[in-house]
Amino acid sequence: VAVSPGRVVHRNHLVELIQYSPTTPTVHAEPVFIVPSWIMKYYILDLSPHNSMVRWLVSQGHTVFMLSWRNPDENDALLDMDDYLQLGVFDALAAIGQCVPGESVHAVGYCLGGTLLAIAAAALARPGQVAAAEMLPPLASVSLLAAETDFSEPGEMGVLIDESQISLLEDMMAERGYLTGRQMAASFQFLHSRELIWSATLRELWMGEPLRPNDLMAWNADTTRMPASMHSQYLRRLYLHNELALSRYCVEGRPVSLRDLRLPVFLVGTEKDHAAPWRSVYQLHG
Repeated sequence: VAVSPGRVVHRNHLVELIQYSPTTPTVHAEPVFIVPSWIMKYYILDLSPHNSMVRWLVSQGHTVFMLSWRNPDENDALLDMDDYLQLGVFDALAAIGQCVPGESVHAVGYCLGGTLLAIAAAALARPGQVAAAEMLPPLASVSLLAAETDFSEPGEMGVLIDESQISLLEDMMAERGYLTGRQMAASFQFLHSRELIWSATLRELWMGEPLRPNDLMAWNADTTRMPASMHSQYLRRLYLHNELALSRYCVEGRPVSLRDLRLPVFLVGTEKDHAAPWRSVYQLHG
């Protein structure tokens, strides 16, 4: 897994920025910048040669940059959504601008990374909103893959998110400073226990079929953690209060609005996605 060649061209406390090696004699001038979700390892988009989005993009002549998020520990408990925006998106965009000067960037956000990218794009679309905006390359387009910007219809995830459950999560995270990968994985498994727990258990224990590990299983076993402050803010501000869709989410002290977006946006929703239901993903059209 994660077999596409590349190198880390920028690093801060929260992310490493990977630039992938070209495979074509010439490349397009405008680079692609991918912001994956921080609840999963970045190489979900670069698993194996036959199913790697990164490999396909570089084979089409694109210069590809992608974030790899830090796996936080107890020392990172106070990292919040502002840190993820500033260190994850804005700082990385500035680094891309130095690597490929004078070019616009095609930004791609996957899952939570897409939500964060939408916040960044909305902030950059309003003049004077972001203090260092003149230092960042402009966005040529935004593609959101299974990424919610309106949480009024969260689907099955809604059963896990209300005031009492968030308070319980906050108490659990306060003990360590982060939500463990095991805790998070269990939540997703129980939502789809038929596919993620019982089918494999029945095949292995009752039918005697040994588990056959594959690239996706290897990726799934590489769990991630989330810092307490960021996770609490994300659940309360976005899921519980839907601040982004209601133009109440603040960046650098002022609210941003998705209505300010004036650039091509490509949305992908998938029918069976229980984390980002397609009806919720498509609400950005409104």
